[in-house]
Amino acid sequence: MEKKISVRGAATIGFVNASWPFANFKATKERIDLNVIAVGRYSFSPEQIVKIEKTGLILMYVSGIKIYHCVPNYPERMIFGSIFGPQRLLNRLFYDIGFIPKGGGDNL
Repeated sequence: MEKKISVRGAATIGFVNASWPFANFKATKERIDLNVIAVGRYSFSPEQIVKIEKTGLILMYVSGIKIYHCVPNYPERMIFGSIFGPQRLLNRLFYDIGFIPKGGGDNL
């Protein structure tokens, strides 16, 4: 059975903020999907992700993860946060399901 993550939360895409529960983060070993109501749907393969790291507060109450990607037609700023906290989400993403960023580029 394929391991996966599905978490509701808040997001900042470009300069647009979406509060909880209008963002959904889903991930498997092969793909990350970030769906934000009224903003858009964004899918990433490991080759399109340069790195993912913890970031400060978004929407003034939730800390999150920032996705550094190399997809030219996506907004550069992609941040997702949930009540579970960024470290727990990163642990599940990297260690539990085995998603490994393999992208390169200058989108840092």
